[in-house]
Amino acid sequence: ARPRYPNLDCRVQVIRNEYFGETITVAGLITATDLIAQLRGRDLGEEVLITSAMLRHEQDRFLDDYTVEQVELALGVRVTVVDNDGWELLGSLLGEDVFSPEQGGNN
Repeated sequence: ARPRYPNLDCRVQVIRNEYFGETITVAGLITATDLIAQLRGRDLGEEVLITSAMLRHEQDRFLDDYTVEQVELALGVRVTVVDNDGWELLGSLLGEDVFSPEQGGNN
């Protein structure tokens, strides 16, 4: 993606599930407590993308009752919730609408 998107700089950060135990490895059970503890103090750039699976079905809180806004304040960076979909993630990374092949190609 570098030649086409030279200003794109993204990093994937592993979050250990210390809240429920490290043997729990699904994104839907990651808590704000773990996000904050493991990301605070790091260079997070302009934005942190998280999957919508990390939030309760109402999409307003993590399992440990923190809101997305509370995580943003704790980390000092915008947190964007992305649908649990690869094309949605790609679109969020690139800052543009991206259409899956099933939707008739990409933008």
